[in-house]
Parts: sequence; structure tokens; C-alpha cells
Amino acid sequence: MEVNPFRLKQTGSFSYFSMQDVEALGIIHGFCTRSTLPPASRPGEGDDFLSTFSLRDCIAMEQVHSDGIHVVQDDTDDPKAGDGLIMMQQGVAGIIRTADCVPLILCEARSRMAAIVHAGWRGTVLGIAGKAVRMMAELGAEPSLMQALIGPCIGPCCYEVGQDVVGHFTDVGFSETVVGRRNGSLFLDLRKANAEGLKAAGVKHIQILDLCTRCRPDLFFSARRNESGRQFSFAAVIG
Repeated sequence: MEVNPFRLKQTGSFSYFSMQDVEALGIIHGFCTRSTLPPASRPGEGDDFLSTFSLRDCIAMEQVHSDGIHVVQDDTDDPKAGDGLIMMQQGVAGIIRTADCVPLILCEARSRMAAIVHAGWRGTVLGIAGKAVRMMAELGAEPSLMQALIGPCIGPCCYEVGQDVVGHFTDVGFSETVVGRRNGSLFLDLRKANAEGLKAAGVKHIQILDLCTRCRPDLFFSARRNESGRQFSFAAVIG
């Protein structure tokens, strides 16, 4: 597992973190900063997003903190609600919005497939990361060849939770290392928990953007700072 093999890019009006090696595989992707609002939030900006990244379309949905994942193919309708998208249409981007939750991108270049997932603590407990891997495998992807990119989220430095939340993670078999204890308080490591789910599903290549959304108000919105804004992440297969 690698930490921070990412670079901050500015393409047109879009500021985002990405990995050059993944772009070279034909997967356009990014974890945007707070200075770049989601396309649907600004009139006319959807077209700007598509033209900037040479895309045909983009798809977003209502996120509901579930393990619901939709496969986007030529013959499917756009999903209305859920927390993951598997993109099998070239030139069509999947979009999710996050503040402190984990944005997760999966890609497998050989099968020309990418997925984008929103994983809060509820989705993580439900195993949404591993579910996305298994669904991609059923569609022909090879887990051992997948690249998994874990984007900016609230870190274990700041994500204080109660014993009830910890109990959910313990009950479904996460290791004790996903919870830290300091000064009588409990702190959850969402990155590590999702990495555990990915490894269990057969993913070997996991990269983590090790930036805490609560610690970096210069870069990210954070619900724990009582901010209502959301940064967006995107992934699409091109070529």
C-alpha cells in the first residue's frame, strides 16, 4: 500500500489530485479540491466539465450511505440513488460528492472498466469497497490487476466516534487497528478500514491520498467543521 503518489493538477478551472500512472492507462480521474464545485452545482458548468476532459456525459446520483452500486452500460438508465457507479461506457464520467467520507476510485485497464464509490462509515461497515471489486470481477475485471485510489477524507487524527460505531465495525470483522484510542476517546480510520475490504477482495495495488479533510480547510470542505459544501470526485474510461 502506497501513500500520496498523487499530484495536484489544474486543468482549466478544475483543481484536483490524480495519479499520472493511472491516467496513462486511459482512466481520467480526479479528487477535486474545494475550489472546484460539482458540475451540477453551477449552471452551464456541466458542459465546461465535459469539454475540459473531452467527455461525452457525466452521471451523478443521490447518495444514501448504502452499499448500492450501479453498473452504467449503453443500455441502462441513469441511476437515481446509491453510493457507487461502475462505468463501462467510454467517455462517460461517474461523479460522487464527499466532505469527510471516503471517495474511492477503482480501475482495471485491461477490461476498460472504472468504478467510483462513496464510503462513509455506514457504507464501509456494509463492505461497499469489496462489493465494488466483486461486481467488477463478475463483469470481467481481474482484482489483482486493479488500481484502487483512496481519496481525501477525515483522518484518524480527527474522526472521533462513539462505542456504538466501533461496535458495528467489530461485529463485521474489521481488525482492531481501524480504531485508535487517545485520552479516553475513540478515533476511526476509514482509510484503513476500506483498504482492509479491498485487500480481502483481492486488490493488491492500493494508493492513499493521505490528507485529512478536517485538517485542511485550504483544500477541502469538512462536515466536522460544520461546512455544507462538498468536493467532487470523478472517474471515466477514455480511448
